[in-house]
Amino acid sequence: MQNIKVKFFFGLLFLPFFCINLFGGIGGFILNQRGNPVQNVEVKLKEKEMVTFTKENGEFSFQVEKGVYELIILNQSFKVDFTKENFIKILIKTFEEEIFVEPPGSIFENIPKRVLRIPKGQSYAETLPLLPNIYLNGLGGAFQTVSIGGMAKNRIQMEVNGLRIEGLRRAGTDLGTFHSEIFEGLNLFELGLGFTHGSSAMGGTLDFSLLENFEDFLKTSLSISTNNEKFSVFTKKGSKNYFLFAGYEEANSYEDGGGVKQDGFFKRGNLYGAYKFQGKNSINYIDLLLTKGWDIGKPFLSEEKTTYPKNNLNLLGFRGFYKDLSYQVGLIYQDLETKTTKEKSYLKSSSFQGKGYYSKGNLSFGLEFYFVPDMDAENYLITGFNKPLKDAKKLDTSLISSYEINFKKRYKFFTGLRYNYFYSSNREKEKKENISSFFVMVSKEGFFNSSLSLYNIYRFPSLEELFYSGMTARGYVQGNEKLKTEKGLGATLKIQKRIKDKDFAFLISYKEVNNFIEKYKVSKDLYSYRNTEKVKIWEYVFSYQNTFSFLNFSLSKGKDKKTGAPIDDQKPLTINGGFYKRLKRFEPFIFFTWGDRYSNPGPNEVERESYFVLNLGSNYELDKLNLYFKIENFFDDTYTPQGDNKAVPQMGRNFIFGINFIK
Repeated sequence: MQNIKVKFFFGLLFLPFFCINLFGGIGGFILNQRGNPVQNVEVKLKEKEMVTFTKENGEFSFQVEKGVYELIILNQSFKVDFTKENFIKILIKTFEEEIFVEPPGSIFENIPKRVLRIPKGQSYAETLPLLPNIYLNGLGGAFQTVSIGGMAKNRIQMEVNGLRIEGLRRAGTDLGTFHSEIFEGLNLFELGLGFTHGSSAMGGTLDFSLLENFEDFLKTSLSISTNNEKFSVFTKKGSKNYFLFAGYEEANSYEDGGGVKQDGFFKRGNLYGAYKFQGKNSINYIDLLLTKGWDIGKPFLSEEKTTYPKNNLNLLGFRGFYKDLSYQVGLIYQDLETKTTKEKSYLKSSSFQGKGYYSKGNLSFGLEFYFVPDMDAENYLITGFNKPLKDAKKLDTSLISSYEINFKKRYKFFTGLRYNYFYSSNREKEKKENISSFFVMVSKEGFFNSSLSLYNIYRFPSLEELFYSGMTARGYVQGNEKLKTEKGLGATLKIQKRIKDKDFAFLISYKEVNNFIEKYKVSKDLYSYRNTEKVKIWEYVFSYQNTFSFLNFSLSKGKDKKTGAPIDDQKPLTINGGFYKRLKRFEPFIFFTWGDRYSNPGPNEVERESYFVLNLGSNYELDKLNLYFKIENFFDDTYTPQGDNKAVPQMGRNFIFGINFIK
């Protein structure tokens, strides 16, 4: 708990101060560590069980008598004496600062991004599909990948606490090894991706933030579900300098809406610890994450059974900032084994990565590197087809600079440049390339807040795509053609309007890419990678949200610019929304998603019918106890949210019961 000093405000603060004294009540302003107002933040008055939200200028108020009260703001507790002064300011650590995804002084601070705190009682897998232009792609159960704005799989970069997670044998955005409650929130980057994140982020970057709360507390949670008999337990402990998390989950096969069993079973366990230490002008963190998944079943539309005997990922990271310098280094190790009725394969890889940014005034500089010193991947060991990756290596390093200028008070100009160098090798083969990228954004504040961004995007083929070429094994046939680097241009217009506590936003984006790598089905069991000469992708998003509800409309349309043929991973019109309400101790919520019929599939896809999924439930809070109840897929709809050729129906109706103990 923190004690704060009471300070008067003058000038602009005189009016609310006068009104509160005239009509009675208490209030104040919520500011972040840089002194800027924080809007739409929940403020709880614990003794009165009252809740309000800050206005655009950070102001909040309660119509109660003077006294000493405890305020709860973003899980931070403040004991405030309102007996002498009834209007104060409070400096808090906001969510963006708390999760420390982009440290102060980061070169990307001006890039528009969406910061999402995962709602209480929800997992990241339940939260992601509620975002506009995002859907979970793949097979259900433990293994699913993420699609953003018409691009998926290895065109989406996944990060954990700012460190890149990159798989090859399976798509790099698989989430199956993580406990469903280990993430606190995420940053979604979807603009200027060649400049911000380099080669592996053409479609977007999802930076998941691990749970962190450096307050003194202990919480244990237990939940069960009926459809797949999922059992989940975790405990987390916080203090001033450290945070600990331990969790275990297991599930059996699930039934889809038609009552058909799907092999979505899994077991996984996670251990995570964070240690914080700070000096006069610095804050530093050490992260250690150990994850293990085993006995994982993959739903598949065939008689062949596929399991993952193991799927492990370990992370060691150090991050922090000193004055105008921010920095991060990390080690990642991944170990994946796949086994089917006729085949067996595995992938082992390690990576060492780091980044540092320095900002002074309007000018910023950065250096990043991502190095894979050793990667092995052997496929089809039973049938003896090939051993494609042996001691494979990859180096991806970048120099970055940016400049911003404000003019006429309402306008901002921001530009950035990245120089990217690649090197990769496998046995006797190697590949080198260097690429430069740019980002330009002009934004305006006024009746409408708007921004126009122009940028280039690119993707260097993965080790899998480069060095599996020419193989005759299933899934990696390409003939003698060598895959080229994908290169393109993008433009995005974003318009926003805030009316009281309501936010409206419209986004339209266009991308044009040369040498787009597509996977084509040659026969029943044979696929081929090849370059498509040029594709174009349009993306449209409209969103509305206020304090207690949201509504999103989104779709993407992509096709071969020369032939007009559709490409994979496009999203038909999708509408999702949600509503929740605070009723003293109760917090009921409703989330829904409607997807239009997918009638124009790409070369590696099938048609998909429209669907509607409704999830609802409620939380109930006691002093040291929190109960929650959820019903997923309330109408027991048989659906698949994508047109993937492995479009296995997702889970049918599922009841979830949970309890949290808080000390």
